[in-house]
Amino acid sequence: MMTAYGFQMLSKLLLMREERRRASVSVNPLTVTYSITSACQSDCKTCRIGRRYREDPKRNDLDLTIDEIEKIFKTLGQVLFFNISGGEPFLRRDLPQIIGLACRYLRPKIIHIPTNGIASDTIRDLTRQCLQSIRHHDSRLPLTVKPSIDGIGELHDEIRGVRGNFRQLEKTIGYLKEIEKEYDNFHLELGTVVSKFNVNYLSEIEDYVHSLGVQSIATRLQRIERNFLIWKTISPLMPMRMRDLLRNSRPKYGEISNESAT
Repeated sequence: MMTAYGFQMLSKLLLMREERRRASVSVNPLTVTYSITSACQSDCKTCRIGRRYREDPKRNDLDLTIDEIEKIFKTLGQVLFFNISGGEPFLRRDLPQIIGLACRYLRPKIIHIPTNGIASDTIRDLTRQCLQSIRHHDSRLPLTVKPSIDGIGELHDEIRGVRGNFRQLEKTIGYLKEIEKEYDNFHLELGTVVSKFNVNYLSEIEDYVHSLGVQSIATRLQRIERNFLIWKTISPLMPMRMRDLLRNSRPKYGEISNESAT
């Protein structure tokens, strides 16, 4: 059974697709995904962004400034989804300003921010500031923050490469659940990268997530770290078997979304 939030997002998507279908002129993309920083504290087995950052900390000197971001956003029209990416997005203290510029120029219907959940206090404070920034433009505009959970306890820390990460993740989830009570347009979602490192623990992860009262969990199948020139297969299953695994999970849990990473 789809949650109220999931139904709301699906309705927005279908409406905008219909508007695009009827358009007689060229239209903008549905989604803009912007990696706002290359900085990251993690050393994930399924990603090498954090490792590359530690090997070359000056990489984030190439991150766009707020003025450069505004110049680019001015050239874009309205989009449906505005996805923040990284690195770890909450390492940029000007994240609320970036959100404000997106609201002003991109006018999205949904804003989404993932996080590794490590800097709990910063995530809490910047999330509130982002919501205040959104209120200046449209108090109904949904903001989703999605901490990553790839295992329970030590398994999560092992996959993410940071000791104590799971403890910080729990703290972050607690903060975000409180914010969810304060803001009608805020939604907490948890995300799992499915890999050979955790495929045997998916049921345990989902039981834990739903025991927290979190309405949705997004699963992302990681196949090959192609983007980082590693070419090491970390996929646990062939795509058909992966789809069967996720399909069998749906009767047990309400809302499960599946993306495949290439």
